[in-house]
Amino acid sequence: MSLFETRIQKVFSFMQQQAIEMVMITSPINIYYFTGFYSYPAERFQALIFSAERQEVSLYLPNFDVEIAEQHSYIKSFVPISDTDQPYQILKKEQGQKMSSIGLEKGVVSLRHFELLSESYPEATFKDIEAFIISLRLRKTAEEIARVKKAIAVAEQALDYGVQKVEIGMSELDVAEHIENQVKALGADRLMFAPFVQSGPNTAIPHAQAGTRKIQEGDFLLIDLFFAMDGYFADITRTFVIGEPSEKQVQIYQGVLDANCQAIAAVHAGSTFKQIDQAARDHIASIGYGEYFHTRLGHGLGLEVHEPPSIHPLNEEIMSEGFLFTIEPGIYIPGFGGVRIEDDVYIGEDGIAEVLTSYPKTLQKLCLR
Repeated sequence: MSLFETRIQKVFSFMQQQAIEMVMITSPINIYYFTGFYSYPAERFQALIFSAERQEVSLYLPNFDVEIAEQHSYIKSFVPISDTDQPYQILKKEQGQKMSSIGLEKGVVSLRHFELLSESYPEATFKDIEAFIISLRLRKTAEEIARVKKAIAVAEQALDYGVQKVEIGMSELDVAEHIENQVKALGADRLMFAPFVQSGPNTAIPHAQAGTRKIQEGDFLLIDLFFAMDGYFADITRTFVIGEPSEKQVQIYQGVLDANCQAIAAVHAGSTFKQIDQAARDHIASIGYGEYFHTRLGHGLGLEVHEPPSIHPLNEEIMSEGFLFTIEPGIYIPGFGGVRIEDDVYIGEDGIAEVLTSYPKTLQKLCLR
């Protein structure tokens, strides 16, 4: 049984358990997860429809996407919809005039589409299937991890390329452009944004996009890049110093590095995300910088650069085999600068953490002219 068929059969089993007659999946990412076909339809209607009665799956999509869907989609039953069609009339014609129970991703469906669906099936009750889909996506297969590793290898190559291009007086935007061009040349599927490149005091802003500030001697230089290869994301951050670091810079950097390593050491199946967050947070607090670590420790990774789980002090979810997430402690001091060190971590079948990122984490001094 193929990977897609296995996922589809899990949906049908869930529908049977929950007495759901029809499931409608509209998230482009989730459609990709079940079919291998990705398209962002903008305002147009696109949905993957599961019929419990017929045990069939159909992809409703804009008519101009059918040809590419035929090439990439595991599902070969297509219902093309033109710009002049009424999608919900077509849905009723294909799936039946009455429906008692419909499964939806409630966090995805817009109010407009929910109203149209409710008008089409006024007797139906609606059940949220989002948590179920998240539970499937949380556990990555060996094939998925192979794709993540491919993306990470490209990310590290592009990061190294960008670092070698850095010069005094170059703007953050210039460095970001070098890295972005290299990532594209190496075959990235999707870039969510240009790489975050921050220098000097801008490194104290966790997610500041690259700007016109010129790189100077004595700066921290923080580079965060994230993009997909074969559908799956890499997400890596490293922080450098331009020239000789000050004593405070060394202390801050070492504190973040130790927090990163202690959090990774705490990762194993059966422990909680709260515990690994606490391992990093306690260390940073112990060296006097607790108030400057004001972000979560990390987040899930996969088909999206940010997906569940969220790793923060209140998350008592238990880690399990197949989980993939980032660990990215940081210290961010306004007006001075900040450090973040981000790794991608996977829990293998043995329940032990495997760090997928391998770019050096010791403090690197960029001695530039």
